[in-house]
Order: sequence, then C-alpha cells, then structure tokens
Amino acid sequence: MTTPNFSNRTLYHGDNLEFLRGMNSNCIDLIATDPPFNTGRNRSGSAGRYEDNWRWLDEGAPKPDQWSWENVVHTRWLQEIRADNAALYEVIEVTRKAHSDAAAAFLCFLGVRLLEMRRILKPTGSIYLHCDHTANAYIRMVMDAIFGSRNFRNEIVWKRAQGAKNLAKRYHSEHDTIFYYVKSQDFTWNPIYLPLSQDVVDDWYRYRDENGERYNVGDLQAPGSGGYEYEFLGVTRKWRYPEHSMYELLEQGRIVHNTTVPTSGRNVAGHQAIFERIQRRTAWRYLVGHQVTGPTRQRSHWVA
Repeated sequence: MTTPNFSNRTLYHGDNLEFLRGMNSNCIDLIATDPPFNTGRNRSGSAGRYEDNWRWLDEGAPKPDQWSWENVVHTRWLQEIRADNAALYEVIEVTRKAHSDAAAAFLCFLGVRLLEMRRILKPTGSIYLHCDHTANAYIRMVMDAIFGSRNFRNEIVWKRAQGAKNLAKRYHSEHDTIFYYVKSQDFTWNPIYLPLSQDVVDDWYRYRDENGERYNVGDLQAPGSGGYEYEFLGVTRKWRYPEHSMYELLEQGRIVHNTTVPTSGRNVAGHQAIFERIQRRTAWRYLVGHQVTGPTRQRSHWVA
C-alpha cells in the first residue's frame, strides 16, 4: 500500500476521471460514488440548474445525464477497457445488443472510472455505488467484471419514497440501490450497532449474572442429526460445538449450569447453558435514516 499523494478533506471540482488517474494506487480505504443514473433527464434543484460542461470529443458536449455512443465514448476508452478488462468489454458489447447504444455508452463512461477506483483502493478497501432501476442490472455486471463477483458483499435497498403514486399500467418505483463491493477478501468491516430497545432488553435478556449484567441463554445440544458426540462435564451427548470449543467457552465464563437458569419446564438436568452479555443490534436496518420493520438481528445465544 502507498501513501496518498493528495491532501485529506479536499474537494476537487471537475471530471473525476482526471483526478482519479492522478492518485496513487492502493491508498484509499473507502469510496462512495453516486454517478449519473442514465435517466435521460437534466437536473435542477435549490442550488440551481445542473449543467455539466463535460467534453469527451471535439464535436460537442452532451447534455448532462444523456448518453449517445457517438458523442460520449472515446475510442481510447474502449481500447483501454479491452486491454485491461476483457470481461468489462464483453459486458459493454452485450449491453449494446441487449439494451441500446446509449446504455452501453453510459457503462463505458462509468467503467473507465470504476477501473481507476479499484486501482486506488487498498486491498482492505470497500466501495459503495448508488444507482436506481434505470441501469442497476447492468451496473451490477460492470461491478462484477471489475471487482469480481466473489467480492460482492451486499445489494442495499434504500427506500427513498413513501406511499404509492397512481401510474398507468405499472408499479411506482420507491427505492434506489446501493451496491457494496470490496477489493479483496482481506477487506475491513466495522459493524455499527445501536442500543436495543428497553422492551427487547427486558424480554430477551431477562437473566442477570453475579455482577448484575443481563444475559440470555440458548441450547447447546446439537440440532437435528449433526453435532459432536463426547463427554462434557459428566454428560455424554451430541453437542453443538467441538470439544475444544466447548472448553474455550467454559474458560471464558460463557457456560453456566442449568441450575442457575430457569428452563421453562424443559427437562435439561445435567446440561449447561451459554450466555451473552451483548445488548446491541446491528444498524443495517436503519440505513440513511429509514427504519425498516422486522426482527432485530442479535448475536448468538444458547442453552442446553
């Protein structure tokens, strides 16, 4: 990995391809990119009309977010793509046949930039790309070609609209897509957690240890016909974990005898229980401020 050759917290104004090509390889930890969506529409907002003056060929500058093969695609782009990434070149060619020249031109524009983004990412780095239904299926193939399908981690659905609109003969589009890829399997992952609600804490983590910390319990016996059969603390049966793992849990203080835990009438005499002191939930259901209903994801907890 190399040292960045640019200042942190710097905003560059212009075509990002030029800046990307000037950056050192393997120096970026995280990329979040929000490219044009290939909608065929010009943009305007509170900051004024969005008028890019991008020029790819001498014969003129296309309007923002409107694509044509003749006016957008550099011949040298295709030559670079063909030489550097044959899979990406094939995706672009297939898109010309399956969709349109305009969609393929958009992917060519996007592809050369994503190739540079992959180059500057560290082996531990990640990239998040925001798109919508207009081209997300084709962008997914581009990302697979550049980053490798093995390095796809998630397709995140961002619900950006509330309530349905009356549209003729089709459903209303209410979400965008964020693709999450990594450069290698040595990627960095820092989970984000939120506190559990008090109702969940009271209902799920109902037991307390000698220090007053809450915990829950779960079954240590092997499910179904699987598991590992051996004697553990005087009890022979099929356990969920290998013997060495059970003794590691015991040493960590994560196994308690069933005599200290209510068993709701189950006959588990002589068995043990493993407890968790974790009181948190993953924050993925709260992405960009939108709460999605459903069960809260928690770490494993067992009782036998």
